[in-house]
Amino acid sequence: MEIQKEIDRIEARLEAKKITVERFCGKAGVHPTTWCRWKRGKMPSLRMWNKIVEAEKSLPV
Repeated sequence: MEIQKEIDRIEARLEAKKITVERFCGKAGVHPTTWCRWKRGKMPSLRMWNKIVEAEKSLPV
């Protein structure tokens, strides 16, 4: 899995649902600054990325 592509995909989904990255990160328990670091290329730990995966599952369809 390429993290950058996943981030882009998640952000597109958030935008379509009118959910801010900040709100999504809050639900995931990940600081928005951490999200920005990932966008710039820093690799997330598996534990932190799993929080994102779980939060994404709870997004409206």
